[in-house]
Amino acid sequence: EPAVKEDNVHTGKLDVTSRGDGYVIVEDRDQDIKVPSRQMSTALDGDIVKVRITGYHKKSSKAIGKIVEIEKRARSKFVGTLRKEAHNTYIIEPDQKSSRVDFFVSPDDLNGAEPGQKVTFNLVSWDDVRGYPQASIDSILGDAGSNEANILSILAEKQFDAEFPQEVESFSNSIPDEIPQKEIDRRLDMRDEVV
Repeated sequence: EPAVKEDNVHTGKLDVTSRGDGYVIVEDRDQDIKVPSRQMSTALDGDIVKVRITGYHKKSSKAIGKIVEIEKRARSKFVGTLRKEAHNTYIIEPDQKSSRVDFFVSPDDLNGAEPGQKVTFNLVSWDDVRGYPQASIDSILGDAGSNEANILSILAEKQFDAEFPQEVESFSNSIPDEIPQKEIDRRLDMRDEVV
């Protein structure tokens, strides 16, 4: 088994599988580096991380590593379902693609959300792998399981915002629903013609 040098650190993008294991994809390496979930520190899917190779798989010779630093968080927005665990204790269970861990929400950061609702939320901090990452709720998508919430969840997962800016909403509301007579006079009216 090859010896592992202390400076054997690579930078790459973390890809977390549904089972919770991670793979760091490094540009100048043919093979990615496997990171067991217990060695992932506080990194989340898509983050740019520094990983130190700690060994090699006996059968496949695939590199195995440990995340030593998070260089850049990938996501600003996550999606999940709010749950009440106990008095004044709220947890967000993220949609599978969002994250591998549950998030803790302070009652001050609920933003009007109720347990059982699907929400978008932001990571506030996660410094200790033994604790929950802390989140603040950004918006309410609807009741978990409803069609509207499911559609909005998919958009939010892709980092799209389903809401338009206020100036766009105001402008669209100012457009009349009926065609003014002036506009009808300007056009050739074919509405009653039989084609």
